[in-house]
Amino acid sequence: MNKIQIEDNFFLYQFPEFPKMHFGVNLYVLIHQNEALLIDTAFETETKTVIKDLEKNNIKVKKVILSHFHGDHITGLRELSDVEVYGSKNGQKTLDKYTPRDEHHLYLPHFYTEDFSVIHFGEFELQFIAAPGHSDCSINIIINRQYLLVGDNIMTSNDGTPLLPSVLYSNVKNHILALEKLKKYKNYKILPAHGIILRDADIILTSIKNRITYLNNIIVNREYITVDEALKNCQCNFLHQQWHEDVYKE
Repeated sequence: MNKIQIEDNFFLYQFPEFPKMHFGVNLYVLIHQNEALLIDTAFETETKTVIKDLEKNNIKVKKVILSHFHGDHITGLRELSDVEVYGSKNGQKTLDKYTPRDEHHLYLPHFYTEDFSVIHFGEFELQFIAAPGHSDCSINIIINRQYLLVGDNIMTSNDGTPLLPSVLYSNVKNHILALEKLKKYKNYKILPAHGIILRDADIILTSIKNRITYLNNIIVNREYITVDEALKNCQCNFLHQQWHEDVYKE
């Protein structure tokens, strides 16, 4: 695990890439006095590692924000108790697809992000923006008007190589819209749930453009196309091109 200080009281815990995969997971932690706000939880192992590290300084996780409700973002909630959980109302849709019903109660939020334009945690101001794309329940989080956490709407490997967008066909149009909206934040620091922080406006815009090109090729053709056809005019080499087949698995 690599612990990166973004600024005072703001840390990224970046975990190694999974076996046979080209990406790990990022957990972001905001600290105020002896309390922490955790953005995403990954799996139980990652959450336990963060808890143990915070406990060295007598800091306890008190709030959790979920960027969306896929397993690699929520499962660590099993290791947390007495926490306030924030997430999208559409999280139920994702849980219905991927999580056994008898486990839903472990992950449902106490507070819906749609009900808050802004929340404050110590010196941090967090604004929630619905950003369905990668999933129906994806949200973006603006932090102190300097950072934009984008969940899985943009993903890279831990060395910065772009990952192919992971999306179902029914969400492709929304994913394009979510990426288009990111352009206005090109001067922010982009915080992905997988991969490196993007800090340069040109790199951010190029990252957005390549992903939109791929997704537009899928929509324009309306029927199944190969990954090579879908990547036409993309100016990068995406990892995990096998995810393209999952686009059509509804």
